Amino acid sequence: MTDAGNSRIQKLGPDGNFITSWAAYGYFHWNFNKPLAATVSKSGYVYMADTAHHILKATIDGEIVTEWGRYGSGDLDYFGYLEMTVDENENIYVSASHDHRVQKLNSDGEILKEWGSEGSEDGNFFLPEGITVAKDGNIYVSDSGNNRIQVFNSDGTFIKKMGSYGTGPGEFDWPEGITTDTFGNIYVADAGNHGGEGTFRMSGTETLSAADLDSWLDSLQEGISGRVIVVYDACHSGSFLPSYLRQTKNGSSSPAHPLTSPPIS
Repeated sequence: MTDAGNSRIQKLGPDGNFITSWAAYGYFHWNFNKPLAATVSKSGYVYMADTAHHILKATIDGEIVTEWGRYGSGDLDYFGYLEMTVDENENIYVSASHDHRVQKLNSDGEILKEWGSEGSEDGNFFLPEGITVAKDGNIYVSDSGNNRIQVFNSDGTFIKKMGSYGTGPGEFDWPEGITTDTFGNIYVADAGNHGGEGTFRMSGTETLSAADLDSWLDSLQEGISGRVIVVYDACHSGSFLPSYLRQTKNGSSSPAHPLTSPPIS
């Protein structure tokens, strides 16, 4: 897994126990700086992408085999941070956010295909981030700035798009990480959405209103002599909290107090 703040990769066992880690902080040869993406290929190599325009290939034990990428505007140069995925044939797909493009590379870093440019038309991107290869070989890209998911075949031919800006099911506010399962279901990290004004998103179709939460807390408090404390991660703006009812039904102050994380500027 990528441990971006510590500029390292951590290897954990299936039970979550720590096995090892490796780090090589820097901006130059065989270094990485705040890695954002890591994946293991079918042949057992680890591919990593960082915020310093690097893609590195390593053995399963962390020994760097090769690298490519640097800051610039050339074929293997990048302006912003990178995310990537690998298919069964060891082809690497790179989502280059600030270049508004996707590249398909072979395992030696040679460019096989490239598509996309800044825009909102089909096949264009605006700050794309997450990228994954589905079981059928199609490429799913989180077109973050356009608040949609775009789907391409392995040669970059546009197939379809889904989503638009909003807070409802199937709508997005800056989609980021994305993956698919063996049944073809798609999972998207909808970074900007945390339920909308006065609601908390429980799933793709279920939300919990502030009023319902307050009613539930009142019922809970009746059977508890101590004070009920709500611990809620309000994410970027805490939109759930303005609608939170601080009064009980009889008009007295509610004994339930929200404890939130500070806003992230």
